[in-house]
Amino acid sequence: KIEPPPPPPAPKPPKDWLEMSRAKVAVEAPMAKPTKSSRVPAPAAPAGQMMDDISLIRTKDGRVGWVLTNAIFLEVPDEVAQYAEGNRITAYFPMGEVADGDQRHKHWLWATQSQKFAPFEFDGIRMFTYNIRRHRYETAHRERGFRGFFPILVDANKPEPEFKMIFEDASGQRWLKSLVFDGNRVRTLGKQPYTPPKDAAPVSASPPPVKPDPSLLDRMKMLLPGKR
Repeated sequence: KIEPPPPPPAPKPPKDWLEMSRAKVAVEAPMAKPTKSSRVPAPAAPAGQMMDDISLIRTKDGRVGWVLTNAIFLEVPDEVAQYAEGNRITAYFPMGEVADGDQRHKHWLWATQSQKFAPFEFDGIRMFTYNIRRHRYETAHRERGFRGFFPILVDANKPEPEFKMIFEDASGQRWLKSLVFDGNRVRTLGKQPYTPPKDAAPVSASPPPVKPDPSLLDRMKMLLPGKR
């Protein structure tokens, strides 16, 4: 057997590698999708900082922690999730079910977020019902273009499931809106002023300062003996 030829020499770094390692990369502000005038534009990232959405989760064994929201996959059936229209599903709830032959299909309520880094959890809700005559999901109720906050309160054990959502009007007043699902459509029962609990952390609190990543020169110094 003939041995393979030796690999070519590694390319040399550019002459200005030291200056390049010190250069600061400009962070572009996230581009928000075109929205209605009633929506509040997403805030831009602070200069020199990267922002990301994080979510507080609890696992089945009771552990609690923060994770990147983009790394979370909700177990929404594909036949419903396909209608997300590029928005991120932030919450979902089963609202009863129907039988279609030997299969059973749930009705679904979900909340979606169309913006990144927004100081609220969702800006749209949608109710999907399964039509046993057409064998497909259809929209029974939809609202969007508002500032919605968790928690969403759901009581699906009643003959007519109810749910409550918190939203904020243009003046900054928050309201608790009650709705009921009668199997075919969603009706509004009313709304009342809502005051967040005093011990609840504000959703729009400023994130902790982000320590910048070390430059290439600093990383090379860390590899020297006695510098670790």
